[in-house]
Amino acid sequence: MSESQVHTPANEPEPTDLADAPEAPDVDPEPEPEPLKPRIDPVIVHLRAELAAKDEQLRTYITAYKQATADMERERERMNRDRETVADRERSTIALSLLEVLDNLDRSIAGCADAETAVGLRLVRAEFFAALTGLGVEPIPTDGATFDAGLHEATGMIPAMGDQRDQQIVFQERAGYTFKGTLLRASRVVVASKP
Repeated sequence: MSESQVHTPANEPEPTDLADAPEAPDVDPEPEPEPLKPRIDPVIVHLRAELAAKDEQLRTYITAYKQATADMERERERMNRDRETVADRERSTIALSLLEVLDNLDRSIAGCADAETAVGLRLVRAEFFAALTGLGVEPIPTDGATFDAGLHEATGMIPAMGDQRDQQIVFQERAGYTFKGTLLRASRVVVASKP
């Protein structure tokens, strides 16, 4: 069929340029559909509430567990302190009784006429004293110290001579000792006194 044979109906206008086409009537655009709101099933609501309650119960259990653990640790520490206090009390009692043996060794060394025997006794005394020191026994220093009623027991007073101070310890009659910082046995001393 040729171009001349194409035939258009008489009542239809021939197509023209689009710019000349009549405007389309104003039509409101279709509104956007609202997003679908998920429908929450009552079972899910119930399960969420139950989960929240279980979470709260779990937090309560964790808090109680931590508190119980802390209480148990404090109790363990207290028991260890109490056990150590009792052990220290027993050690100090034993150490106090052994101080008499140390005093006897000192007297034996002072009264020993034989030099070799004295050397042997000094070695025994040093070893014995090292064992006491290992328990926590320490001697109270008295050389040139000032009298302290908490550590020393005055058995006599003599007039101060030369550069001696008032209440200065002049002579120690018996050594004193502490046990882990507390008085085990007071030193017996003679003290200088100025008028």
